Amino acid sequence: MRFIDKYENTGVTEYDNIDSFSVNTIEYIPMFHGTYRESVDAIISAGFQLSEGSKQHLGKGIYFFDSENFAIWWKFKSEKSIDAPIEKLINGINLTQEQLYVLLDEFLYKFGVIRTTLHDVKILDLDNVRHKELFNKIYEKCYEKSSKDRIFETTIYDIMFEKMGFNKRFDGLALTENLFKRRDIPYLNRIAPQSIIPYRVYCIKNVNKIDNCCECLINTEHIDNCLRYIALRKKAYDGRR
Repeated sequence: MRFIDKYENTGVTEYDNIDSFSVNTIEYIPMFHGTYRESVDAIISAGFQLSEGSKQHLGKGIYFFDSENFAIWWKFKSEKSIDAPIEKLINGINLTQEQLYVLLDEFLYKFGVIRTTLHDVKILDLDNVRHKELFNKIYEKCYEKSSKDRIFETTIYDIMFEKMGFNKRFDGLALTENLFKRRDIPYLNRIAPQSIIPYRVYCIKNVNKIDNCCECLINTEHIDNCLRYIALRKKAYDGRR
């Protein structure tokens, strides 16, 4: 049984002071969602369905980025075909337009990027210190009651929205992450160069706040940017200058 199904035994109840927290509202801002090619037409015609599972690190919802580059990166980053192009970029060799067109064709064969508009969306913002403190208190309370369970953040988000009434106040949540962080490389006796490439992740839980879905036009510049992100990350992680 999932921990969320045993929620009633944790002693955590609906959060009474939720209305006292400030709300960040998104008003008509474009968002981008990377998906598999076979899902593109279904999403455009019938709309989004909530994603579930342990890999959804902000809980059940629909995930968006505020840049098409990161929506591409999210789907393309594990493809073996980009290994050689990434190695070229790491070694300072720019990809030709012909090479980029080949990669663009491959991406579009397997994936697509949906462009949509979020309207009047109330966000639980984990970059907001009070919102983060609230999450931490709920996490600690659940952790105290779960000596035999491993509690992941995704479970806490689902408890907050499904069990504690956060869905009455917020339509989703968001936080800013870094594409990669500074790492010490002891065996090289040096520190990998730090590159801060922030990206904003949105997990929308109220599908009624999503409008105007269409496929985003992707070009070779998008592909080039995506690969350069990956190259920077790999270069830093490998400790290469």
